[in-house]
Amino acid sequence: MVSLVEMAKRTYDIDPDRVMVAGFSMGGTGSWFHAGRHPHLYAAAFPFSGVIFPDRRDGKVHAIHHGLVPNVRHVPSITPPAPTTPSAPDTYVFAEEMLAKLRADHDGYETHFQLAPKVAHAFPAGEPQGAFEFMTNKKRRTFPKTLTWEVSASPLPDGDGRLVSRDFYWLRFESPADFQRTEAKIEGQEVHVTVTKKEPPLGLTIYLSPELLDVTKEVTVFVNDIVKFRGVLEPSFSAILESMSARLDRSMVFDRRIEVP
Repeated sequence: MVSLVEMAKRTYDIDPDRVMVAGFSMGGTGSWFHAGRHPHLYAAAFPFSGVIFPDRRDGKVHAIHHGLVPNVRHVPSITPPAPTTPSAPDTYVFAEEMLAKLRADHDGYETHFQLAPKVAHAFPAGEPQGAFEFMTNKKRRTFPKTLTWEVSASPLPDGDGRLVSRDFYWLRFESPADFQRTEAKIEGQEVHVTVTKKEPPLGLTIYLSPELLDVTKEVTVFVNDIVKFRGVLEPSFSAILESMSARLDRSMVFDRRIEVP
């Protein structure tokens, strides 16, 4: 799917800041998956009547597949009524409770849940037209200054880790760890990155551009509250090539980078 998006952007005159992801039923599940694992690609998401893989015990949801919900901080979405299947409504309720906690101390998370468990497994009244109207004025938040990234080493609970995502907006980890959590923010000329559940070496690269801060002035980078870099960054042609190669995206381009071992 990601390769198809990249091929379309490379082949056709597509605005990379207006790419949406949507689907129904299994496609709704896939929409959740792509919005959560690759949020930097999408302007909005519409997962119609899909599910989020749960850890269900004693008839209750104790957890849902990690590495999805925290990552949609900058991807507006509408989740229409879930179908009348035992695996759907309670996983959506669990996800909405997670999002409510995240909204308490994070910006973003413009996710609208519309739970109606008695709705059949079909488009509800007014959909998908309502979603189309919602998306008309949405553009990707290409350079957000706040990031929340939870890593899942596999797209499925029992996968083998071959499809781990290493790039996330202006961050890259060469070998991200399963369940790794990263909170990052840019305040003025300071970049703050907090990483949990990841032992050194971090293998972290921070990409920067004029859209994120004043690249002509000194930049200070803190990783887990320790200064890892302080100085003025010079433009880098290789950073431009790396960022373009990572996504085949003419909008999300960075011309400076900092490597944190």
